[in-house]
Amino acid sequence: MQGEGGYIVPPKKFFDELTRVCKENGILLVFDEVQSGMGRTGKMWAAHEHFDAVPDIFSTAKESPAACPWARP
Repeated sequence: MQGEGGYIVPPKKFFDELTRVCKENGILLVFDEVQSGMGRTGKMWAAHEHFDAVPDIFSTAKESPAACPWARP
């Protein structure tokens, strides 16, 4: 999703294909959720929860509670 130029929401197929290309080529999938994360799209994480895409790395810039776990088991 693009933020400053207005939100451009790609179809789910885009994320499916992006994930496939990254895995096949050893590319890390990185989501920058500074503008779209932390509930701003109605879900906590925009790309992950709206499109079922799982990044290798994601960035955010909002504060979070100290006890909030961020790593997946």
